[in-house]
Amino acid sequence: MRLWSVGRLRIRTSGGGGRLSVLGALDSAGEDLEFIATDGKFDPLTAACTLYKLREKHPSGAITVVLDNARYQACERHRFLAKVLDIELLFLPAYSPNLNLIERVWKWVKNQCLYKKYYEKIRDFQNAVIGCMKGLEERLPESLKSMLTQNFQFPKQTGNL
Repeated sequence: MRLWSVGRLRIRTSGGGGRLSVLGALDSAGEDLEFIATDGKFDPLTAACTLYKLREKHPSGAITVVLDNARYQACERHRFLAKVLDIELLFLPAYSPNLNLIERVWKWVKNQCLYKKYYEKIRDFQNAVIGCMKGLEERLPESLKSMLTQNFQFPKQTGNL
């Protein structure tokens, strides 16, 4: 059985009106990463490409995909496609990015591509992020693997819950 964690990364830049949206899927063992990048917004069709990539890469066996509650992932079209591809969708509770391993990948990518860096043109910025992601598809560095432990922190219950 394979368990995948899916999440998205939206990075806005100053000026230029550019955009980069990245949808990624990380194997829960922290060994395999798939991603799709676009300079537009995601919709159910674009998100479906991730499901196709996962099923194509693993044609047999069970696949469970952990998702946040993004509208394009929770819609009926996406659920139907998952059913057709024999992929189980597991939706996380709202406001719980700490339970999604892919969020740790986004933190690492931001550290590599954004912190203390300036890109004069949006295309340079997009190429830097996409190049970083392609490198991760080939091999995850040890500095990232150490962040992908399945130790999750849960907020302590308060009397208000």
